[in-house]
Amino acid sequence: MRMPPCWISLRVMDQGRTKFRMWLPLFLLWLLLLPLLLLALVMTLLLDLLTLPTGNKFGFTRFLFGVMGVVSAVRGTEVLVNEKKSDRTCVALTLR
Repeated sequence: MRMPPCWISLRVMDQGRTKFRMWLPLFLLWLLLLPLLLLALVMTLLLDLLTLPTGNKFGFTRFLFGVMGVVSAVRGTEVLVNEKKSDRTCVALTLR
């Protein structure tokens, strides 16, 4: 089972040395979004049930699970941002 990212690691480097590092807890955001996700799941299940007699092949619940899969797949993504004027400063953002 894939899990969504739980932490964001923010790192500021100067000349290859880390000047500043901060960990941001992303799992607190997931706890806040859980009731909205459950409500969306119930709504999509009802919508799929209502559109079943029409022969609609698009599944809203399947779409919701696909979005949750994409969110879980971003774990391990690393973003590096270099300063345009000089090569000294670099900001790294990692989803863990």
